[in-house]
Amino acid sequence: GLLATNYLYTQAPQDGTTIGLIHSTVPLAPLFGMSGARFDALKIHWLGSMDRSDGPCTSWHTSPIKTWADMLDKEFMVGSSGVGSQMELYPVVMNKLFGTKIKVIGGYKDGASIFHAMEREEIHGRCGPQLTSIGSLRPQWLTEKKIRVPIVVSERRTPLFPHAPTLLELAKDEPTRQQIRLLIVSQDLDRPVLAPPGVPAERVKVLRDAFNATMADPAFLADIKKRRLTLDWVHGEEVTSTLAAAYAMPPDVVSAAKTMMAGK
Repeated sequence: GLLATNYLYTQAPQDGTTIGLIHSTVPLAPLFGMSGARFDALKIHWLGSMDRSDGPCTSWHTSPIKTWADMLDKEFMVGSSGVGSQMELYPVVMNKLFGTKIKVIGGYKDGASIFHAMEREEIHGRCGPQLTSIGSLRPQWLTEKKIRVPIVVSERRTPLFPHAPTLLELAKDEPTRQQIRLLIVSQDLDRPVLAPPGVPAERVKVLRDAFNATMADPAFLADIKKRRLTLDWVHGEEVTSTLAAAYAMPPDVVSAAKTMMAGK
């Protein structure tokens, strides 16, 4: 994603014939000082984003973790497939800002491996975007109530578990809310689509209109449903304004978020 964005920004044709689909964390790479980011996210033309991902912590139904109160009182062992992922970042955020007792167990190959570990009860659960994967890989978990959601790291509750509180609901002051909002920006811009900064405005409009039409196309929607995927798309203008707000965050908030991203 980072290499693709650098290419689109510095080398790709600036006539609208080349666009990209990148990882959700890439637009904030310059803000967080990520090595190798050679682009200005606020100059890129954002055509839209195909989804807003969820950010729950799930716990296996036989685990001792059933509620947010349990997370504050008991050790919660969650699986992770990689350093720097949301599976590791979210536990750091909650432990630091709220005093939860989450212990990350790393070394899993991928999300499916973590699901296997939950079924074997070698860990309690997982934190980070996953409900789409569960709906695709383990739909019976939802219908048979095999998992609980004690908390959602998001600005809004998930319709699948409407009684689960969001982390923002529990934040007690504005600096904490700002840090959380900054850290979850990538969730709200899952699968962003972009065009190079030099593309003329009239062509940007054509590309955005085409993106919007695709998101509403019946055949496209049928294919999404067939594959058990989710679609909660975002207009290009909203992507642009969301990123502008993130880059306008106070320096101390950005610094605190960078520290947590480093696992400190």
